[in-house]
Amino acid sequence: MRSLGASPGFCLFLDLSERRQEAKSVLHHIHQHNLEKSFLVNFFLLEKQREKTPNGEEELQLVLAGLGKRSLTLNENITHSEFSDLLLSTYPRLANICGGRLLHKSTGGGGQRRLAVIPPDLNGYTGQQLKAVSGNGKYTMYIAPLQEELDTIPLPPEAKEFEKMPKAQCKTCKKMVPLQILPGHIKECKKQLVDLCDSAEEESCKEEDEDEGSAALCYEKSKTAECPVCGNAFHPEIIEFHAASMRITNFR
Repeated sequence: MRSLGASPGFCLFLDLSERRQEAKSVLHHIHQHNLEKSFLVNFFLLEKQREKTPNGEEELQLVLAGLGKRSLTLNENITHSEFSDLLLSTYPRLANICGGRLLHKSTGGGGQRRLAVIPPDLNGYTGQQLKAVSGNGKYTMYIAPLQEELDTIPLPPEAKEFEKMPKAQCKTCKKMVPLQILPGHIKECKKQLVDLCDSAEEESCKEEDEDEGSAALCYEKSKTAECPVCGNAFHPEIIEFHAASMRITNFR
C-alpha cells in the first residue's frame, strides 16, 4: 500500500496489489477471448493452377519439393497482410511468386475432387472469411500461383522448408529427416545403398577377372621355352623337334 499526496488533514492510500490482480484478470480475459476466436485450418500449396486435387503420388512429390500440406492456427481478427506474412513464413517458396495467388476449396466426394476458386473479399483474405469458407477449419484450403509454376524438384532434408517439421534419423545415412517425408527417404536411401554395393561388387569382380587374366598369361609364358637356334618361344613339347629341324636346315 502506498501513500498518495500528503495533506495536513488526511492521507490517501492505494492498494497496488489489487491493481495488479485486476490487470492480470483483464489480460486473462483478452487471452481467453482470442483463443475462442482462433481456429485451425489445413492449407495445401500447389505447384500450379489445377482443376482437381492431386492424387497420392502427386501429393508426396509436392511435399518433397517443399510444397504440400501445412496446418495453421488463425484468428478471426487476422488481416490480409498478416495472413500473407504467415503464409510466407510457412511456405518460403511463395517468396518467389510475383504473379499473385488464389485460394481454392475442394468440392465433396472421394478421390480427386474438383477445385473451386475462393475470391478474396474487398479487404483481401481475412480471418473472418477464411473461417467461413473453411467451415471453421473443416475443409482444406488449396493455394495456387496464378501466373507461374513452381518446380517439383525434391529438396534436401535440411532445407528451410522443413526446419519446423518434426524429424527422425535415417539409420542408413544417419541424416535427420522430416517425418512427413521419411518413408520415401528410407526407400530411396536403401535403393542407393544397394546400387552402390552392386557397383562396388562389379568393380571388384572386374579387377579379379583382370588379375586372373594376367596370371593366366604369365602361366602360359612360363610354359614356353626359347629355341636356341632361332630365338623364338615354343611349347616345351615341340621345342626339341623345332630345334632339331632348325639344325638340319642350317646344316644343309
